[in-house]
Amino acid sequence: MIFIPASVAFVENLVTLHLSKCDLSGTIPVALFSLKHLENLLLDENCIEGDIHSDIGKLSKLKVLRLDANSIEGYIPDSIGELSYLQILNLRDNKLSGRIPETLSKLQKLEMLHLNNNCLTGSIPAALGSLSRLRVLELHTNNLSGSLPQSLSSLERLREFNASQNRLTGSIPQEYGRLSSLICLVLGENSLVGEIPPTLCELARLQYLSLRDNKLTGKIPAEFGALTHLRELQLGHNHLSGPIPDALKHLRNLSILFLDHNVLSGALPADLHLLHNLEFLHLNNNALTGAIPSLLGESLTKLKWLNLSSNALTGMAPSSLFRLIHLQGCDLRGNVGLHFSYKK
Repeated sequence: MIFIPASVAFVENLVTLHLSKCDLSGTIPVALFSLKHLENLLLDENCIEGDIHSDIGKLSKLKVLRLDANSIEGYIPDSIGELSYLQILNLRDNKLSGRIPETLSKLQKLEMLHLNNNCLTGSIPAALGSLSRLRVLELHTNNLSGSLPQSLSSLERLREFNASQNRLTGSIPQEYGRLSSLICLVLGENSLVGEIPPTLCELARLQYLSLRDNKLTGKIPAEFGALTHLRELQLGHNHLSGPIPDALKHLRNLSILFLDHNVLSGALPADLHLLHNLEFLHLNNNALTGAIPSLLGESLTKLKWLNLSSNALTGMAPSSLFRLIHLQGCDLRGNVGLHFSYKK
């Protein structure tokens, strides 16, 4: 077993300590926190145990702190809020518990905050909305509860926000439409309710949107057709109703479209064939009616997976679907009015 030697504290002018992927075990020596000139502390991807000592707040010049992918337990100490020069804080993939400290809002130079894949509880602090330089906020795969703070809409530089796989409730704040730099918004696998705010269509740079596995109701906003940079749209496993908006035909960069397990009705939009980059199309377990447009098989040449099962589709299944050379899976089960006639 390899441990971090406490004697490292004798290197008083040390600026960077980079010990990532070194098979380190044991705990972080408290003596290490006496390195007053330390700016970069990288101990990620080891087997470090124990907790984060409150003396970490003494590293007053620290800019980068990476303790991710270890087995660190206990609470995140409030004293981390004293690291006023911190730009990157990565504590993901540990066993941390307790609440996210309000004191993190004091880290006004922070650009990246990774707390995902832990056992954190409590709510997302509204005070995080004051971190004006934040570009990445990863909170997914914890046990966080409460509602999404409206205050996060002030994070004008935020590019990635992932709070999926928690126990969040309440609605999606319509103010999130102000997050003009956002590229990735992932809020799936929670218990969010209410309608999808049409204001999300103002996120002109958005490429990835996942709201799957919630309790969302109402219609899919037709305004989503304005999200022309979107590559992935996941709205499956909700209670969405009404037709699939024709406006989705404008999402020409889309490669993944999951609208499955809702109560969507009406016909399949004929213009879905315009989504030439589509690779995965899941519309199964809805109440869709009518025929499958033959142009789907003629135009969606990149399609790998097609799932239209458990709807009320009728007519003849287009033989062109079975000539898609990249198709790996095609599920049309559970459409009692659908017929097949395939000839070579």
